[in-house]
Amino acid sequence: MPAHPGPQLEPSAEEAAIHDDARLFTSADYLSLACIPAVGGSWMVPVDAIREGAFATITRLCAEAVAAAAAVGK
Repeated sequence: MPAHPGPQLEPSAEEAAIHDDARLFTSADYLSLACIPAVGGSWMVPVDAIREGAFATITRLCAEAVAAAAAVGK
């Protein structure tokens, strides 16, 4: 159950650009919050990889994103 009963957030690429004066927030930062059940967006796969049909690269990048989520328990 989330930390609060209200709506949950699912940040995407736009929210990933939010930063404080010290650093950008990463998907792992967001996923470590109880109110964030998932992240998504175009950050996972560059459009050039899709255009070029670079499926090995796409597969690797998606696997890395899944592993990063798993590392924070989501």
